[in-house]
Amino acid sequence: MMVSNIQKNSLVKWCNLFACDRKQLNLALYISWLILSCIIFLILIMPFILPTAAILKITPKCEWKIKYNKPCPACGMTTSFLYISEGKFNQAIVSNHNSITLYILFLLNELIFLIISILIVKKYKKNLSYVSLK
Repeated sequence: MMVSNIQKNSLVKWCNLFACDRKQLNLALYISWLILSCIIFLILIMPFILPTAAILKITPKCEWKIKYNKPCPACGMTTSFLYISEGKFNQAIVSNHNSITLYILFLLNELIFLIISILIVKKYKKNLSYVSLK
């Protein structure tokens, strides 16, 4: 199968375009992860800042339960997270059996994000110090 010069040129253009946008894509993904991690951090820290009654007051009711009168997979998650924050793991499992798994995944996300952010800062500090020495 013969490839024409026009096809080769367009392929090269696409490859160059992807290579140039790779840094922008990485930055966009990192910023998205940053935003998501900030939201998760707020979810994890909120039970230690606000009283339980205030949290239950500001969280929305489950639309699925209101509409269909059946619990959704996330029903009881707020209550479960509050119980986990208080160390009441058995009650958390009763409220939502997936809550401890999700809580652990949230904690792991925060830990991994923190480690990667520290590594990125160290990498750019080295580059900045090298540039300033010149």
